[in-house]
Amino acid sequence: MECIHFLSEDAHEYLAKIPPRHWSRHAFTQNCKSNMLLNNLCETFNAVIKDARDKPILTQMEWLRRYMMKRNNDKWEAAKKVEGKFMPYVQTVFDGLEKLARSCIVQQSRDDNYEVQLKGDQCVVDLEQRTCSCYQWELTGIPCVHAFACMLEKRVDPELYVHPYYSKETYLLAYESPIKPMPGPKHWEKVNMRQPLPPAFKVQPGRPKGKKRKLEKGEGKSQVADEAKKPKRKNQCKNCGGFGHYAKTCKIPSTTESRTTMTNVGRPPLQTPWVKEQRKKNEERIARKASSQGAGPNSIANKTFPQEVARQASTSTAPPPRNRTTSKLSLVRSTQ
Repeated sequence: MECIHFLSEDAHEYLAKIPPRHWSRHAFTQNCKSNMLLNNLCETFNAVIKDARDKPILTQMEWLRRYMMKRNNDKWEAAKKVEGKFMPYVQTVFDGLEKLARSCIVQQSRDDNYEVQLKGDQCVVDLEQRTCSCYQWELTGIPCVHAFACMLEKRVDPELYVHPYYSKETYLLAYESPIKPMPGPKHWEKVNMRQPLPPAFKVQPGRPKGKKRKLEKGEGKSQVADEAKKPKRKNQCKNCGGFGHYAKTCKIPSTTESRTTMTNVGRPPLQTPWVKEQRKKNEERIARKASSQGAGPNSIANKTFPQEVARQASTSTAPPPRNRTTSKLSLVRSTQ
């Protein structure tokens, strides 16, 4: 409690008002033979009945009865196949304690009284009374690491000090009463009682939940409506035209043929009179816009670029210009 008070005063005041037997292991009763301080049992139960919680009441009860009948039989059959006096869980715990018990320093006091040191902690073990100052042995019914080290020192079988709660006989006794099977609703005895009515509906405050009860097969919907449901549209590749993949994951190399074939794939264009008229208007609008842009003096259509001049000069049929050296020779000959 001093550590809790150092960390949080509010938590210390909250725990001081609750009896220690409800939240501290040192005050737990020894009858339960368990040191778990968790709600795993509730979470496991809720996870199991998740599929039955949204069913109608009769279907839900039948689902739970059938599940419990199957689980009870499975546990019974599995327990009968166990070899040995105790369940496999005890041996699993002993395997983990054997490795840790090697670090213990055991000193015998007299007869079955021992003093055990482990990682700076020191405990007193009494094998005859089956107690340890760490309170782990009394709480769980399985010897703790300190008691296990003393048993190895004394060279006795640790299973002799395990509580009968973990024995095979006790496990079979828990599942001895089976859950009897029962006939279907058609064979139930009819009684003259008032027909049950649904509870009164009351609008709860806040936004209503979107998840509703799952409908059973054939409930609320007709078979014709299920058959008339529109199938989902498949993904089509733009490269090869196949279905089930995209162009990025297509294994067929992209070619011009595949692109031309893809132009004919898909939904055909509409040819209604109104669509044709709209297409014609769009084409005329684009033509007028292009002509108006090319008619201006500063339009790009009236400009000449150096590349065009060079191309025109190379393709022209005009005779090549005379060489200057030949013209000078002709002038000298004429003067002579």
